[in-house]
Amino acid sequence: MGPALGQMAYSLNIAAGRSIGVYAVSFVHPPLNNPLDSLCDVYVATRTEGTYYFYPFNLTETPGKNENSHHMSPRISFSSANSEYYARLIYNYPAGYEGYFPNGGAYETLPSTIYFTNFNIPIPLSPVEFTSFTARSMSRRVVLEWVTATEKNNYLFTVEKNSGEGFFAIGNVNGAGTSTQFNSYNFTDNTPTPGAFYRIKQTDYDGSFAYSQEIETPTDYLYDFKLEQNYPNPFNPSTVIRFSLPVAGTTTLDIYNSLGEKVVTLLNKDLPAGEHQVNFEAGNLSGGVYFCQLRSGTKQQMVKMLLVK
Repeated sequence: MGPALGQMAYSLNIAAGRSIGVYAVSFVHPPLNNPLDSLCDVYVATRTEGTYYFYPFNLTETPGKNENSHHMSPRISFSSANSEYYARLIYNYPAGYEGYFPNGGAYETLPSTIYFTNFNIPIPLSPVEFTSFTARSMSRRVVLEWVTATEKNNYLFTVEKNSGEGFFAIGNVNGAGTSTQFNSYNFTDNTPTPGAFYRIKQTDYDGSFAYSQEIETPTDYLYDFKLEQNYPNPFNPSTVIRFSLPVAGTTTLDIYNSLGEKVVTLLNKDLPAGEHQVNFEAGNLSGGVYFCQLRSGTKQQMVKMLLVK
């Protein structure tokens, strides 16, 4: 996007409000995409962090005169009093200019004179300002927590989950309506899925809605380190041993007799976090008391088993 015929120079400027996640690009462009047209207007395209650019809007809408050079300040500001984003535009126009001005202002058009003005940047914002959205695991549960700094006409938060087949709702939390103070919320997923993603759908009283960012299920400590009692017990000659691991790692499952002697190693391999089970066939062992020991990392547990023959 360069200058049309008669433009002084290329006019492409980028402005950013890094702390508020708003960005804008201003440029000059001939109407109807005709590069041979001597008329040229100033456009601005904006975006918010994590979304696409919004459609460019025309600041000047020239009716019959060529625009001259312009420059946009590199920083975007936010007015908390008016809840508006704005940037400063520095410009000059040719003598006799009769067109429109940024934001409809009535500014002088003396030749060779530099002017500046603040123009509003229309950003379609969510009525809720999320400051954080996190997930943490608690003994086979995932607790989702989020904090809002401001809310406007906020009716409902819907927690949505994607386990690989698209997002679906798993619960609701009421919003605070309209608030200018920090509010904390939480929701517990009692059936977590490793690798799943979560997001928050925020719904207004008028039915309009917006989404939070997406976060993934924590990979650590979805499960307790636990060796279950074998079943059946007593048994003859086979039984099932179930256990769960909070993290992946090398895992061993050994059987000891009542003298403390290892009689068989049922398992010695790398396993992922989660629930596991092993079948124990004791047809070649004599009846009596045995002990099953589970070890993984620095953790270990043991259960007592009774083989009856």
